[in-house]
Amino acid sequence: QRLRDAVGQAELVINAADVLADSNDALGRVIEGFQELVSRTYIQLKLLGDVSYTEQQVAAAANPDSGLVDAEAFSKLDQPAQEVLSTILRKDSQGEQVTMKTIVDTFQAKPYGWALASIEVVVASLIGSSKITLTVDGNILKRSEVAAALRNTQKHGHEILAPKKIFDERKVAGFRKFVTDFFDDGNAPKDPLELARHGADKLRGKLEQLNATVNGS
Repeated sequence: QRLRDAVGQAELVINAADVLADSNDALGRVIEGFQELVSRTYIQLKLLGDVSYTEQQVAAAANPDSGLVDAEAFSKLDQPAQEVLSTILRKDSQGEQVTMKTIVDTFQAKPYGWALASIEVVVASLIGSSKITLTVDGNILKRSEVAAALRNTQKHGHEILAPKKIFDERKVAGFRKFVTDFFDDGNAPKDPLELARHGADKLRGKLEQLNATVNGS
């Protein structure tokens, strides 16, 4: 009890400066001190807005149209996502290949101190909003494949993050209309790269069908 009382009244000091603590309870006072230490060490932790993200939210962030995440929750990712995007753009402009491991190492360290799950969710949100792409073994992953890849920490060193290419919106809209009309497909993706892959698969299937008709007639 004497030890508890002593700790509850102890002076807390960080970098030779006194730390104000309201609690007289030993555990409460120590927690207050460490919270202050964390906030001074990881000054960019506040970008996450006191939200604790989990790996279960990675898939929802990568697929914002799935209805698994509401607009308000997705908007809270804007600020941290912009920070990650700026880092990717800066490194990319310097000719550096940006891997998921690079981003994890950067944002787990000072001045960020973000948890791994939070970093994965933020990166997934950038992919979901079509601002960056995730490439593994030379293949750009679909949004439905992103969650499994990001959660696989052993592959982080081989997962390439790059700024999304800009496409002519009129051509994208024109091709989407063609796919919708020609294949009577009302679920054509809006994302340019996914639309291209979707349309290519449809056209390849139609070509095989026509070749089979020709060969069988």
